[in-house]
Amino acid sequence: MPETAGADFVLGMITADPESAIPEMLTDGSPNIESPQTARYNIALAGGPNSSGMHVKHHLLPFGEYWPQSGPLSWLRSEFGPARVWITPGPERPTPLYIRGQRVGATICFEDAFAAAFSDIEAPPSWLINLSNDAWFDGSMPYQHLALSRARALELGRYMVRVANIGPSAIIAPNGHIIAQTAVGKIEMQNGVVIPQEGLTPFGRWGNGLVLALCTALTLALVGAIAQDLRRTH
Repeated sequence: MPETAGADFVLGMITADPESAIPEMLTDGSPNIESPQTARYNIALAGGPNSSGMHVKHHLLPFGEYWPQSGPLSWLRSEFGPARVWITPGPERPTPLYIRGQRVGATICFEDAFAAAFSDIEAPPSWLINLSNDAWFDGSMPYQHLALSRARALELGRYMVRVANIGPSAIIAPNGHIIAQTAVGKIEMQNGVVIPQEGLTPFGRWGNGLVLALCTALTLALVGAIAQDLRRTH
């Protein structure tokens, strides 16, 4: 075990909480209290002599980790739902991991497809980590996921360590550039240096609010320009 070797580590796993029973949802969206399920979570766990903390995945993959309880395909839940063990979402506002005294923002799988995934963490992280099982996908999908991780690193101005079971795993600089990267489909070990960062980028400070404000300003400017042109023509 890593602990006996005196090493710090981060592991991804599925864990169950037998004391938290989640009712199975019926096709109409109501809970079936007669058929509770044990709550299961997809987590990233930090441990070792100088590390601790747990991130519980909140943004789950539809049909892979949960079945939507509303929408045009919700009625198929009665056909496919009982045969699967679904994952329970974690809190909307996750807590950071603590690795060798540094706050680390963690995401699991395609959670880093959401621009606010790291900015919602309770305290600004010093660097970022993403753990992913990309064996579900083939072709260019692992590289597309790597591009998402680069975008998240650039948004917050943080180093990102991306760990993928089939690759590419990578160390990404705060400017989004790849420092080191493994190949897809090969067993490789990657070493590198991650420098903890402080401060906040504009996106880290204001999140999507900044983007919405810019879009609103551009829309108003465009409407004003069109209105001015219409007045000139008349």
